[in-house]
Amino acid sequence: MVGEKSVAPAAEPASAAEPASAAEFGRSAAPGRSAAPGRSAAPGGAPPERRLVNDIARQFAHLPSAAAADAVADHVRRFWDPRMRARLLTLADVGDDGLDPLAAAAAARLR
Repeated sequence: MVGEKSVAPAAEPASAAEPASAAEFGRSAAPGRSAAPGRSAAPGGAPPERRLVNDIARQFAHLPSAAAADAVADHVRRFWDPRMRARLLTLADVGDDGLDPLAAAAAARLR
């Protein structure tokens, strides 16, 4: 229209337009992926499989022991990558003190 000025939208500051890197949040660049064998991604050096299986064991702790161990083993069997299952079995084989007893019983059921 005659006499109207077109106004361009204001540009966002460069810092707001750029996504934050994963490192800024203390995460690895590929969240959800396990650390390479022999390496730890968890704070304090705990293997990620130990942390995960212990979390799962806590979710089923309200069940009777045998049913809880079966449920944890079933979850690991159905949803974990075979490499993660193998690392869990290695932790159980070496008698990792950090494994929840329910998680250790579940690992025994995976054999």
